[in-house]
Amino acid sequence: MGHIGLEPGGIDVITPPGATTPLDFESTFALFRSDDGASWQFTCHEALLADPANPSNQLPRYARTSDALLVSMRSVGLGFSPDVDVYRSTDGGCDWGPVQGLTGHTIADVEVLADGQTVIAGSADNGALNGLFVSTDGGANFGDSDNVAIDGLVLSIAAGPGQVVWATSLSVSGGTVWRSEDAGQTWSSSSFTFDEEEGGPQDFVLPMAHPTDDQMAWVTASGNQFDYVYRTSDGGQNWTEVFRGTLSVNDGVVCGSDVLLAQDDGRPALSSDGGASFEVDGDMPVTQGAACVDGEMVLALSRFEDAGAVATVPGDAEFLMGYGDVVEEMSCPDGTRHAQVCSELWPTACAVLDLYRPENRLCSEGDDDDAASPNDDDDDDDDDSTPPAGPGCNNAVAPDLARGPGLWWASFLLLGVVAWRRWT
Repeated sequence: MGHIGLEPGGIDVITPPGATTPLDFESTFALFRSDDGASWQFTCHEALLADPANPSNQLPRYARTSDALLVSMRSVGLGFSPDVDVYRSTDGGCDWGPVQGLTGHTIADVEVLADGQTVIAGSADNGALNGLFVSTDGGANFGDSDNVAIDGLVLSIAAGPGQVVWATSLSVSGGTVWRSEDAGQTWSSSSFTFDEEEGGPQDFVLPMAHPTDDQMAWVTASGNQFDYVYRTSDGGQNWTEVFRGTLSVNDGVVCGSDVLLAQDDGRPALSSDGGASFEVDGDMPVTQGAACVDGEMVLALSRFEDAGAVATVPGDAEFLMGYGDVVEEMSCPDGTRHAQVCSELWPTACAVLDLYRPENRLCSEGDDDDAASPNDDDDDDDDDSTPPAGPGCNNAVAPDLARGPGLWWASFLLLGVVAWRRWT
């Protein structure tokens, strides 16, 4: 997972199906939340860990239902509840509880369907048969589908329109595409033929499914040298190559007439023909994840550019949020996971965020202003000659990152790329 004190890199933008807010920005560094799309608050990945002092490199996978926030740790045993990999929050991420029905399973992906309440989870347990599981109550409780004996790892799930949902699995014998027309209760499958001379696919994921065409989806098959993206327009019976590149393609979005593939630590590839072909757009910001919000493409930038970490396209990028815009942690009651874990990390996190607001530092040395800290009442503003105490600043010193904001951080981003979706 992300580490407080390291340089942030964007992963994804998350909203409930069909809604514009709340809007969440997941980064390697932390989760940033906005209830209005304008102001942003900090919460930490470490709140979910069994041992918050020793965070893992494994990146989580967040998802939004119409009334809850879900997260898969993607490695059973990392979370604070033994043998549970998926957690649910009904208060915006202040407190978390384990979901029911997935005990013992590592869950590679969770996907919320168009109704905002049906959630599909796919297991990726090594050395065991895997399956697809269904929740009809916003992710609180999961039950078996008719497909819980998959020979291989379930790596990705993508929602189509209505009750259509797609999934992929990968075994030593190759990749399989799964499709359901009844909200994940029953599944049909089709084997995927990968004509890569270097061997079978090393990764096999769904960047996206079409939000209005229930017959259309895209898959990425990763070879030794290239990622190959294929599209189906007949429900998975036939697949046609539409793009290949040297960077991993794990996410994408269809937004009106615009179709985009996000390349890990690279410029996105755009399509002008409905996703039948793609070309890399060198003018677009480097992007890790993408979503369609209120008819606009919203990108999670994996490299900090100009003033932004979240931007809308196409056309000239309009930045919705920069790391320097985050000036407070979430306001959470005592006893919640955030208050117990993240509030203690906020001074260090705020000091890192100060690197993106060098003219208006809130927490690091050289400034006497308190960052907003709603979970602590012991701010000290009496002596302007002394850096203020408390979670607002707490005499925090920004880590020596050797490179200032606005530069590209290949070493840290490589860690996120390797950890994010590489399961084999």
